This record gives sequence, structure tokens and C-alpha cells, in this order.
Amino acid sequence: MISHPAKHSSNKKPKTPPPAPQLEQPPNKQPATYLFLILLLILMAVVAAVHFPALSAQTISFDDHEYLINNHLVKNPGWASAKQFFTEILKPSTVGGYYQPLSMISLMLDYRLAGTVEDLHVYHRTSLILHVCNAALVMLLIYLLFEQPWIAFFAGLLFGVHPMTVEPIPWLGERKTLLAAFFAFSCLVTYVCYTRRRNKKLFLVSILFFILALLSKPTSIPIPVLLLLLDYWPLNRLFPKAQPSSANNLTPPPNTPSTLKVLLEKLPFFILAAISAVITVISQSSAAAVVSSKTSFSHILLTICHNIIFYLHKILWPTNLTSHYPFPDPLSLSHPAVALGLVGTILLLLVLLISWRWTRSAIVGWAFFMAACLPTMQVLRFSDVIASDKFAYLPSLGFVLFLSWLLLQIWNRLAKSTHHLSGSQIAFIAVLLIVAAFESVATRRYLFQWQNTERYFRYLVQQTPQAAVPHFALGCHLQQQNRIDEAVKEFATAVKLKPDYPSALNNLAKGLLAQGKTDQAIDYFRQALRYRPGPDAHLELGYALQQAGKLPQATEQFRKVVQLNPDSAIGHNNLASALWLQGQRQESMQHFATALKLNPDYLEVHNNLAAIYTAQNNPQKAQYHRQQAQRIQKNQQK
Repeated sequence: MISHPAKHSSNKKPKTPPPAPQLEQPPNKQPATYLFLILLLILMAVVAAVHFPALSAQTISFDDHEYLINNHLVKNPGWASAKQFFTEILKPSTVGGYYQPLSMISLMLDYRLAGTVEDLHVYHRTSLILHVCNAALVMLLIYLLFEQPWIAFFAGLLFGVHPMTVEPIPWLGERKTLLAAFFAFSCLVTYVCYTRRRNKKLFLVSILFFILALLSKPTSIPIPVLLLLLDYWPLNRLFPKAQPSSANNLTPPPNTPSTLKVLLEKLPFFILAAISAVITVISQSSAAAVVSSKTSFSHILLTICHNIIFYLHKILWPTNLTSHYPFPDPLSLSHPAVALGLVGTILLLLVLLISWRWTRSAIVGWAFFMAACLPTMQVLRFSDVIASDKFAYLPSLGFVLFLSWLLLQIWNRLAKSTHHLSGSQIAFIAVLLIVAAFESVATRRYLFQWQNTERYFRYLVQQTPQAAVPHFALGCHLQQQNRIDEAVKEFATAVKLKPDYPSALNNLAKGLLAQGKTDQAIDYFRQALRYRPGPDAHLELGYALQQAGKLPQATEQFRKVVQLNPDSAIGHNNLASALWLQGQRQESMQHFATALKLNPDYLEVHNNLAAIYTAQNNPQKAQYHRQQAQRIQKNQQK
């Protein structure tokens, strides 16, 4: 029997090969990128428009004389001045405090453009540009982290138009805050790009930006810690398995390095931060900028707790903003603000620990703010304010990070399509725009107070009437305008509020001296000398005693001046004048000669010697000193 194995084979259809597996197409990111760029341009325009009144501000704030008005290096722009800013590392000669060469050079370049300190438009223009760029960098950073253009836009907008960002723009001396933040934000952005692309060049660029931030303002020192916090969340590079990714909607990036490698790659940042910290401590000490006499644990704890709640309150409800927030008196739990700070901090920590079960965002945002704010948290008291809006400029990014995560959760819940905005999302956008509008109105109102110096200081006095410093600052401004009676009133108020305030005592004495109240002036000069002894205090007291006709006592004070500071030309001149009036001619001429050796263009010395030689019937020498005086006067008038 013959078998037919292929009997029905001709009726079978050939098998078709299975379809090739379709590769999943990556999402097209171009529309999101285009939207991001459009929103970025809108953000920059809005932030510039809201802060536009800053360009017309003419306020001279607390330390603006030191940074610009009386800074001879800034007002003599060139390589020599730039070199001096860079080489004066441990003890800057023109500004008291820390090493900040890039900020000083920035002001110097603005002076080169403006050519004057009478109109501050050029200086504020640069500051406004920096702030607009900072808002743009915040938006870029949030977009890189969360990849949602609308959320990034509102993060940058709410930061850029917030009233607490006003202070560094019209305050000339705070150029350092804006410049350091610009480089710090740039460092964070390039670091995030590095973690995405693993490009070592980006890592080196982020280190470069960190160095530039340190050279602008050493409060950038905590940046290495901020990078580690970003590694923990939202980058999820540090301890990526410590918490399930579903709890944070995060997945570790591909080829995530080990925790040890993530820590070791921060080593260059920490080394640079340590070097900057040492330089800062030395320079601050040399400038006598650290004024703390209380470093107990309770003092530190209460200060930190107060500031945590204080900043949180001002960020959420930015009213009654000022450039001077004095220390609570007393700094103890008997003060309501201090007690509220302690209780509020405990409750906040409890909420953060509970939230950690669901998300890392809240605790990382708070830790980010705390780490960035720690150098200015007044643990070691370096100024007479417990907090300041400018101190929160960079640290506020921590709150922006948490806010961005929160907005993103709401945004995703309202989404109905990946391609079109839902009605709920449009309503959400409208709500956020209303919040930004309220911020913008408050920002404009605050900028109004910066339009001129008197309005600014009167506003500070109104906000903190029990603080001595605003009264003193207003008095100084009135004194410069020769409104002596008003100035004396403000100085007297400052002394009443703070009896051991040597600057207020000294200026009050000057005002009383100008009013002809010599005996009262001498008494206040002596009090100022008791609280802050030094050659300047002896000089002021000696001048008052000379005005009162008490030449022997005046001479004693002038001798102390030249003993304490042998290079004081004015001390030698005043001592020489007092000795001449008492008939001690030989010693007098010796001190006149020393004064001229120290300062050959000392106008008053040439005038004094011209008068002396005229009286001595020595026309040749009298004529010489008279000609020198005329030459100096002509140079001063140019």
C-alpha cells in the first residue's frame, strides 16, 4: 500500500510570518520644547515689567556708600582696581566683611558705563537683568526636573514676581545677592544636565559656576549640600532604592552610579566650599563683622526656630516687608514671636516626617531651604537683623521645588488628554495667574518705597519704630541735607532706643555741635568713645574740645589719635594746629611736616602753613603753599 503523506498539502495556505515587533516610539518632545520657549519669553517679559519701577529708584541704602558712593576702587575702573579686588582676599580694604571680587567688579563696570553716582539707572538696569535671568533659570531648572512647561512657567513666575525678591534690585550693595544667585542657579542647571547626559564637560562647567558664585558672595558655600539633596530627590540618584519609586512617581535614571560615587563626585565642590569658608571667617573677623556675644545652644536654637517660621510666613503672606527686621527683645520664649517660632517649628517637623511616607518633596524642599539659608541664619550674629529678605533669595528655591511637585500632582489629576489642556487645567492656570497678579501688586507697592532715600528710611521707621538703626539711618540722610534739627531728633531717638549705640551717639554729638550746644556735644562724644574707643572717636572729641576753647584737653585727644594711628594725616594736622595756638611752634611744625609727608595734597595743611608763613613775614614759603592749595582746589573741582 502506498502512502500519500502530502495528499492535502496543495490545499494549505502558506504560513505568513508573524508581524515584526513594533518598537515603541519615543514621545515627541518638540511641542513641549516650543511651548517651554514661548512661556520662557513671556516669563522674562512679565518679571521685567513688574520690577520696572526699580530702574527709577534713587535710594541710597545702608551700605551703598561703602559699596559705591565712597568706594574709590569702584569709581576708578580699570585693571588696577580689578586686581586689587581679586588680591585682597583675607582683608578687603574698601568693603567690610567677606571676599566678593566679582560683585565689586560688576559695580565697577556699571560705574564705567554710568560715569556717575548721581543717577542710579545703569546700576539698577544690571540688577534687573540679573533678576530676570534668575527667574528664567529657575524655570529652566524646574523644567529639567519635572519636564512640564506650564509647571516650570508658574514656578519661575511665582519666584520672579514675589515681593521678597524686590530688595536686592534697588539696593546697590546687594548686587552680590543677585550675581551669586545667577551663578548658583546656573551651577544647579548644568549639574542636572550632567546627570541626564553623563557629560564630564557639563560637570566641569557646574564646578566653574560654583567658583563664580563663591567669588560673588560666600553664602553660596552650601551648594554641594544642595546638589546632594537634588540627588536624593527628584533626581533619585542618592539611595535610589531607599524608598519605592511609586511613592514619589520617580524612577532612577539609567546607569545610576552607586551611592559612593555620587558622594565622591561632590568632593571638588566640598573642597572649594571649605576654602571659601576659611577665607570668609578670616575676612569677617578682620573686619570685626561678627558681633555675637551669645552663642549658647538655646540662643542658636531659638534663632533658627524663629527664622524658620518667620521666612515661611513672609513667603506665604509677604506683607509689611522691610530691609530691617530687628532681633526680638528679649530673645526668649517670653517674646511671642520666639515662642511661636519654636512651637511652629516642632509642628512643621512633625508634618514633614509624616509626609515622608508618601513623598520626599516636602522634606527635601525644607532641607534645601535650611541648608541654603544656614550661612545667614544668624547662628553667629554678624549684623543687627535677625532675618532679611535678601537672605531668602537663593534658599527660596527649596520652597519652589516643593511647590512645583505639588502643582504637578494637581496638574496631572486635572489632565484628560496628553495633547490638549482640559477645562480644569485652564481654570487651574487662571487661579495661578491670579496669585501671581496679587504678588505683582504687592511688589509694585514695595518698589514705590524705594524711589528716594528719605521715603525709604521713613518707611523703615514706620515699620519698625522701636528699632534704633532706621532712626539712625534717617538721621544720617537728613544730616547730609543739612537739616540738622530733624537729624538731631532722629539721632536722639536712636540713642534713647539703644543707649550703647556709638555711631548714633557720635552723630548726635556732631548735630549738637552744629547747633552750638558744645557742652552737650562733648558729653555725647565721651559716651561714644566709651562704647567704641579708637582714633576716630578721639579725633571727634578733640575737635569738640577745641571748639569749646579747651585747647590742652583737645591736644591730649589729638595726641592719642597719632599714638593709635601714626599714619593719620588729619590727626597730625589737628595736633599741629592745637600746638601752634598754644605757642608750641617747633613741635607744631614737625606735625605739619608729617601730615604733608603722609598726604602731599592735604589742602588744609597747605592753607595753615600759608597763613603761618605770612604771619612770620616769609612770603616765599607762604606763596609756595598758597599755590599748592590753589592747585589742589582746581583738581578737586574737575
